[in-house]
Amino acid sequence: MELEVLAKSWKVCYILLYGREWIFQMPVARLMKLGGSVALTIPSRIMKEAHFEKDMDVKIDVEDGAVVIRRARKRRTLQELLAECDLSAQPSTELAAFDASPTVGGELI
Repeated sequence: MELEVLAKSWKVCYILLYGREWIFQMPVARLMKLGGSVALTIPSRIMKEAHFEKDMDVKIDVEDGAVVIRRARKRRTLQELLAECDLSAQPSTELAAFDASPTVGGELI
């Protein structure tokens, strides 16, 4: 396969493939000042492909010099976590041994 990149810019990539010229429009985002922070606008195509929604919480990190944006996990409340507990279940042998062990310091029981 003959592949030759003719020109690249931050917006458009021109590629010559099998004697035909292909133009790929690369998504562009804009960084804007917003109060004391900087806001990032994300093109709608990227929003759809990543399953992002307006006002969604995301995690932002840098990996190998690239900015990576991921959906943030929803933090569950204590009530939601306790609702998943089966209080009638028998404790594991490790937990039962821990519960049966003597106190070591100033634990309150």
